[in-house]
Parts: sequence; structure tokens; C-alpha cells
Amino acid sequence: SGTHHEVYKRQVSLFLSLWDGFQSSDDEQIIVVGATNFPSNLDHAVIRRMPIRFHVKVPDEKARVHILSIILRNEKHKVDIATLASKTIQYTGADLKELAKKAAMYPLQEFIENSHKNTIESTVKNTVNSENSADNNTIKSENMASSSSSSSSSTLDVSTITEKIELTEGPKLRPISMQDFITAMRFVKPSVNQYSAKTDLFGKMFDSI
Repeated sequence: SGTHHEVYKRQVSLFLSLWDGFQSSDDEQIIVVGATNFPSNLDHAVIRRMPIRFHVKVPDEKARVHILSIILRNEKHKVDIATLASKTIQYTGADLKELAKKAAMYPLQEFIENSHKNTIESTVKNTVNSENSADNNTIKSENMASSSSSSSSSTLDVSTITEKIELTEGPKLRPISMQDFITAMRFVKPSVNQYSAKTDLFGKMFDSI
């Protein structure tokens, strides 16, 4: 819109005026570093003030192996990083990070679902055991004290076993798998594809290194 364009122009003008006021000395040197994913939208006045320009291309396969190794170094996974790097062509470092976040969600979702299912089954089991204990107490009315003691002991044993099952045999968070990444790639796409042609043109237009 026109209003947005006017606000942008005022911001650029203020930025450039402050930039022109930078002063450096032998003891203090000022270096201005900028980066953008939209080089075609840069103001020419800004570009003139940046005599050295670098066209940073997307990571190649070797670089992606290094990036993925850093992203996954503290994660439990069963992923062949070299294979994954070969499948993530045109993915930037930020894209790979988002991809890893999405892939890590699948084991977590399964863990929550399994934990919920395990809780329901445990609740049903305890309810059935409680009802059975009550029936036993009614049937064994001849020896109420003895029966009550036996029933309490039985219920306690079941609860103890259930607690042990939940602690030792409950669902565990599984490692991230290659399939998780493949599934995640359906949702996390390379962000640079739509800008690659423009960035290549930027390198030719502004003599970037």
C-alpha cells in the first residue's frame, strides 16, 4: 500500500542519515554488516554504502551434513545424516532447523498418545480389580475380618504391580527416525527456491563476490 511504502522510505532515510553520521578513529573501527533474503527490494542508496557484497548460496551437501550434525548432536536419533543431507537439496540452515523440529514432534506425539492409552488401560484395570474385591468381600461374609484383610492385601498387590509396570514397562520416547524426516519434508519445504533466481540476478547486478 501507499502508506506502507511511505513508512518504509522514512525508515530508510532515517537509517541512512544515521549511517552517514558514523565516525571512526584509529582506536575504534565501525563495521556495518547486513543480510537480506530479498536483495531485489534493497534501496540503491543502501547498496552504494556497502562496497563489498557477498552472494551467500544455499549450503551444498557437505555443508548440510555439517549443519545437520550440529542440529542433531544432542538429540536421540537413528538417522543417517549423509543420506538425509542428500535428500535436502536447496534447504538452508534455517530450513534444516525447522525440518528437525518438525521431525522431532512425531516421536513426542506417539509418546503422548501411548501414555494416554496406557493411563486409560491402567484406570480400567484398577476399576475392575476394585469391583472384584468388593464382590469377594460380599461373598465371604462368614469371615468378614479375615476376608477384609485378604481383600485389602490383594488390592495392594495389584496397585504395586501396576505402578511397577508404569515405571518400567511404560511407553518410552523413541529416537527420531529417517521416516520422521521424510514425513516432515512434506510440510517443511525449501524457502529459497522462490528467491534463487533473484539472488543469482543480484550477484550479476551488483558485482557481489
